[in-house]
Amino acid sequence: MPIENISQELLIITFSDRQRLNTELKEVNEMIYKGRDCNVLINLHGVELINSTNLRNLIILRQFLNKMGRMLILYNVSLPVKCIFVVTGLRDIFNFAKDRDEAIEALTVANPV
Repeated sequence: MPIENISQELLIITFSDRQRLNTELKEVNEMIYKGRDCNVLINLHGVELINSTNLRNLIILRQFLNKMGRMLILYNVSLPVKCIFVVTGLRDIFNFAKDRDEAIEALTVANPV
């Protein structure tokens, strides 16, 4: 799981292997739970399917971040994964962006300096 520490305020994580997604999401949740106070962008490029455990871990991460006044944005989300968010009724609780630039722009708009 490549992690980019862009700044103290921004963490970008790239997931590209569905098989390790459960473990890696748990690691990110632990990092945030232990006090990492930052916005999180998750690049899902290459992830073609997510399961209920992945969704649960994303919901937990979103809850941790919301309590801290931070944002979670998912980007490079494939059509099959987008459909899972729609079918489960979770599309409206997550923030999505087309790509990294759009995700960073969404953070800038939500949190102007």
